Amino acid sequence: MGVLPTDRGQAESIATVLLVAVVVVSATTFGAYYVESSTEGSAGGAAGSAGSASGTPVEITMAATDESLTLVHNGGPSVASDALRVVVANASGEFSYDFESGQIRDGGGTDGRFDPGETWRLGWDQAGGSEITVSVVDDATGSLLFQQTVTIESAAESDTDGRADGMDAAERTLAVDAGPQRTVSGERGSSVGLDGSTGASGDSVTYRWEIVDYDGLSTTAVAVVDADSLDSTFEVRENVSDATHTVVVELTVENATASGEDRTAVTVEQANQPPVADAGEDKALESNDDTDRGDEEENNGRGDGGDGGDDGSDGDGRNDALEKPLYVSGAAVLYPPTGQMAPAAADVDGSNQPEGPHVELNGSGSYDPDGGRLQYEWTIVGYGGLEASNVKLTQSDTATPEFILLRPRIPGPRTATVKLTVTDSAGTTATDRVNVTMYPDVDPTIESFDADPSTVLLADRPVDATLTTSATHPTDELSYDYRVGLGGLGQLFLDAELTEQSPGSARITVSRGLFWGFVADGNQVQLPVTVFVSDGDGETTTDTLYVSVEKS
Repeated sequence: MGVLPTDRGQAESIATVLLVAVVVVSATTFGAYYVESSTEGSAGGAAGSAGSASGTPVEITMAATDESLTLVHNGGPSVASDALRVVVANASGEFSYDFESGQIRDGGGTDGRFDPGETWRLGWDQAGGSEITVSVVDDATGSLLFQQTVTIESAAESDTDGRADGMDAAERTLAVDAGPQRTVSGERGSSVGLDGSTGASGDSVTYRWEIVDYDGLSTTAVAVVDADSLDSTFEVRENVSDATHTVVVELTVENATASGEDRTAVTVEQANQPPVADAGEDKALESNDDTDRGDEEENNGRGDGGDGGDDGSDGDGRNDALEKPLYVSGAAVLYPPTGQMAPAAADVDGSNQPEGPHVELNGSGSYDPDGGRLQYEWTIVGYGGLEASNVKLTQSDTATPEFILLRPRIPGPRTATVKLTVTDSAGTTATDRVNVTMYPDVDPTIESFDADPSTVLLADRPVDATLTTSATHPTDELSYDYRVGLGGLGQLFLDAELTEQSPGSARITVSRGLFWGFVADGNQVQLPVTVFVSDGDGETTTDTLYVSVEKS
C-alpha cells in the first residue's frame, strides 16, 4: 500500500489512543470488547459498533477503494465532527486524519456534526488489494466509535464486497467537492468563480456543472459558463432586483466506470438599479421690457378677476384670450410676463404669483427601475452671462419647479443650464440637464408671405388662390389673421372672400364684381391681402401682398 497521505502532513501513533478507548468502551453499560494494536494483529472483521458516552451505539459502515475512503452514519446519536479522528493502519504504520480532512456529503456538515444518514468521504490514491484497519475515535469522550479491517478495492470493480450499506457504486468510487458557498451581486454582468475538486484523475474524467434550483429566478437570469470544466464561472445575466436568491449548483464528475456529484449554493444578492433622471426638453421664455405695464393694465380693469361684462377686448385692441397660459414647443408653459394674470394656483391677492417671466421645468420623466420613490433636487449650474441674482428656481425639490427671470430686460438671448439630481431609496443618484433660453421682448418675424398662384385669370367662374405664411418667434406660439383689402372702388370690380383659414395658410375665392364687365380683356386689377401675425403678448407684425386678377 505504501505511505497513506494526510492533509495535515503528520502521522500519529494510535496505540495510546486505542488503549484509552478500550478503557472507556469497557466502562459502557451495553458491553465491551478487547481491541488489539493494529501493528500486532487484526481486530478481525467488523468489530461492531462501539458505544457512545451515553451508552447508545453509533452505527457506522465503511467502504475503501483505491480512490476514496467512505464512512456512513447509519444510526445512533450525532457526533461533533471537530472531535472525530479517523485512524488508518497498514503494514507501513498508522496514520491519523482529522474529520475535517474529508467531506460530509448529502447536505450535511453545516451544523458541525456527523449526523445519521450523512456520508463522510476522504479522497486518496492507494494501491488496491492491500489490507487496512480503520478506526473512528471521538476525542471529546475518548471513545472508539468504530473499527474494521478490510482490503482496499479497485474503483473499477463493480462487486459489492466491502460496500457501505445504503451506498451505490458511483457514490462509493468518486469523491466530488463542489466547493464552498459563493456570494455574487445581483447586478447584470456580475460573476463569481466555482472551484470544484475531485479524487478522480485521468483522460477519461469529465465534468458537468448544472443549476438544479433557481430559487424563483428565470432560467435566463443566471448561468454557468465553462460548465464542462472543474473550475467554472457563475454569471448574472439579468438584474436581480426583487429579492436575494439562493441558487443551487451541482457538479457531476464521471470516468469510464463511475460517477459522483456534489452541490453548492450561490447567493445572488438583491441589486439596486440606479434611477434614471430626465430633466425634460429645453425651454424658452421671453423677458419683459416694460415692468410697469402689468400694474397699469390691472388698474384698467384687466386684473379684476372678471366681472362678466367684458366685450372681448381689454381696451387696447388685445383679445382676452392672450391672457391665458401659452403652450410652446417642448412642453414649456409660459405665463404672461406682465403679471396681469396670476396662475390658477395663485392666491386671489396674487401673493403666490411668480416675480417675473417664468417657465415650468418638467422632470416627471425620471423613474426608479426598482419601482421606488425618487427625491428631486434642481440647481442652476450655468447663468448664460447673467448674474446669479437675475434668475431663481422655486419648488426645486419637486418634479416640476419654476425657473424665473428676475431681470426685467436682457440685451440679447441668454441660455441658463439647470441640473436635475434624482435619488432613490438606496441613496443612488442620477443627473440630467436642461437648458432655458431667455430672449428679449421681441415681435414676431414674418419670414415669407406668398400667394399661389400670384396671378389668377378670372372669367365667368370664381377662382381660388392659396396664401401661405412662415413666421417665427423665440418663445411664443403665433396666431394668424388674414384680411382682403377691397375698399372703395375695388368692391365694384371684384368680389373676394376668405373661404378657408388656418395657422400659416388661407384660401381666398375671387369672383366678378358689378363693374367687372368694364375691365378690358388682358387688363389686371390688384387685390391686396394682408396677414396679421401676433405673439403671446399681443404684439403684431403684418405683411401685405397683391394678387393680380386678370380678365380673360
